[in-house]
Formats: sequence, structure tokens, C-alpha cells
Amino acid sequence: MSLVGIQKRGVAAVLLLSGVSLSSQAATTTFNMTTSVTVVKTCKISAPSMNFGNKTKIVATDTASTNVSVTCSAGTPYNISFSPTFAMTSGIGTLTGPGGNLQFQATLATSAGTGTASHVMNGQMIASPITTQGLYQNTFLIYVNY
Repeated sequence: MSLVGIQKRGVAAVLLLSGVSLSSQAATTTFNMTTSVTVVKTCKISAPSMNFGNKTKIVATDTASTNVSVTCSAGTPYNISFSPTFAMTSGIGTLTGPGGNLQFQATLATSAGTGTASHVMNGQMIASPITTQGLYQNTFLIYVNY
């Protein structure tokens, strides 16, 4: 046996003793991991105050308006309405003050949309004989149903 033959056998013996095989095979395993996201519908609504201004008397030509802003998730259809009932888009509002109650007619120009939009709410005072000075106000709810 030649010296080269002894060296080859010696290297093979060292590799076997060290746990390294001359022909290795790779192993693979798999795992299915679930990935998810839940997209939820949401809407927000806001509006500045509707202010009829300073008046010396209340007449039916007194008008005011405001913009009702609705911001919903993309593609979300909605309807808006106001109190005292959940479905009103036109009706009588009451302002309370030192001389009693004043009434006005409130009307939403449009009451439905999708996504994000602004809706005009118009108000027109109903003539009143009240002459007592002071602030007349009230708060009513605006609903967004989506």
C-alpha cells in the first residue's frame, strides 16, 4: 500500500469519527402559518354649530346653514338623520331661552353617501312673537347609520 492510500483512508476515518459523513443529505420540514387582517367599517360625523346670528325679532326669512361632514371607511355606504327621531331628514327644531321656545325648520339637503362627503343642513326660523332678549339654543343629535 502506498503512502497516498494510507492518507486517504486516514482522512476518511477522521471524518467518520468526527460525525461528518462523506455523503450528507439535507432535510426539510414545513409549517403552514395563518396570516390575516380584518377590515372594519367605521364612520365619524361632525358639524359646526348652526347660528342664526343676532336678531331684533324672529321672522320666517331668518336662515342659517351648516355642513355635516361624514368620514367613513372607503366604500362604506351610510345614511344620516337627526333627532328627535332616528329617521328625520327634515323637521322642527326648538331653541330654548329666557323668553320660552323658538322653533326652526331643519332640512338635510342630502342624507346618503358612500365613503367621505359633506352634507348641507339648512335651517329657517319660524316666525315668533317672542321679544325677550337672550341666548336661545339647543343641542340635537345627528346620526350616521352605516
